[in-house]
Amino acid sequence: MPSTLTKDQRTALEKLTLKAREAAEVAARAALDNLAVHEERPRAHLDEDQRRLRNRLRARGRALGDRLDPGGSQSIDQLAEAAAYEHWHRLLFTRFLADNHLLHTGAEHGGVPVTLEECDELAPELGARDGFELACRFASETLPGIFRRDAPVLDLRPAPNQEVQLRCLLDELPAETFRTDDALGWTYQSWQAKRKDEVNKSGVKIGAREQVTSNSLPHWQQGEAWILVTWRLADSLPAEKLHAWQEDKDAWFTHHRPPARQAQHPMGQGPRDRASARQVRLPLVSARRRADRGAAPAAPTSSATAGTMFT
Repeated sequence: MPSTLTKDQRTALEKLTLKAREAAEVAARAALDNLAVHEERPRAHLDEDQRRLRNRLRARGRALGDRLDPGGSQSIDQLAEAAAYEHWHRLLFTRFLADNHLLHTGAEHGGVPVTLEECDELAPELGARDGFELACRFASETLPGIFRRDAPVLDLRPAPNQEVQLRCLLDELPAETFRTDDALGWTYQSWQAKRKDEVNKSGVKIGAREQVTSNSLPHWQQGEAWILVTWRLADSLPAEKLHAWQEDKDAWFTHHRPPARQAQHPMGQGPRDRASARQVRLPLVSARRRADRGAAPAAPTSSATAGTMFT
């Protein structure tokens, strides 16, 4: 059954996330300063790889809205925020995958399930500094749509002591936090909480880059960021409506029994199974849409649903 964070858990998560954002932005700025991303020219001690990364980071910063001055210097405010966000959320997603037994090796290593302890053993063999760094690499390969391989901010390396600080903050979160349905969504809102309050209190007109909305989700809109949106109906619909829909559902299944399961596919469902599942699912989706428009459902829907998507 879907579970959600309690009020105390949300409060603890918000406080820790605010600490993490502050620490991550300090680490990102220090790493950017070390590469002289904000300066007109690269420093003499930078090697060719560092110079190429510096150029990529400067281009990324300008795409995010950092200002390039006529003399060649460049602001790094937006770039530092983006780098901090990407690094902290890669840590979070890695822990989420690991605690839910969803962490897998990359395709070149067979795509097999792996634990953090096994990552510790594999790290020296696969050229990672430690097991968690290797786990982050696997998480990036598992979620390429979220952590793009060509993203320069993920190639930026924080100082070891600052990286340890971020991991220590991550370790403060109990495993139960990562097994709830809404933890990642609350993390994103908590990440923006301080900045949202600053914008609201400033009285300055909000631009296109950062827009705060009220009485709708997401409360904060920001380009170049993934937003987790979760719909929960179980505790927000009238009891009489739920009862009526349950009766409709029972009646519909009485006259539309799903076909018997076909031969098993290696992953649990064969093509015929999936087609059968769609035949059952599509009328339910139609009923939800009709209900959203205020019409009586033509087919039943579940009385308690929770759906999640990334946009």
